[in-house]
Amino acid sequence: MEKHGDIVVQTGVEDQRLGVDVYVISKLEVNVIERKWGQGAKAIGGEVRISDLNKAIMLKKRGYIVIPDSEDPVVQEAFKDGIIKSFERHSRVGMPTLKDFVEDVDWLREQGQRKYS
Repeated sequence: MEKHGDIVVQTGVEDQRLGVDVYVISKLEVNVIERKWGQGAKAIGGEVRISDLNKAIMLKKRGYIVIPDSEDPVVQEAFKDGIIKSFERHSRVGMPTLKDFVEDVDWLREQGQRKYS
């Protein structure tokens, strides 16, 4: 622990895929990563409703699950015609095995992580 505490960054599956862990460890010198492996008791519905086709396409290209498929030309046409009004962005839920967990800790240590929560 630093003199007056530490900054903890909570990351999940999507954050890890997008490089958040590496960024906060290397650029922001964060000392503690708290890995969020699942959604707990939350209902896993559409996390974010998107009413902009270009934003939905961008999120899909970044690797998010977008429903309906914003890159599908038929869906794009239906959106432009007003048949589809919005998209849902979903994140993946982590379901680690013991091996996954141990490998994740080892990987975080290789990135320079010193503490874990």
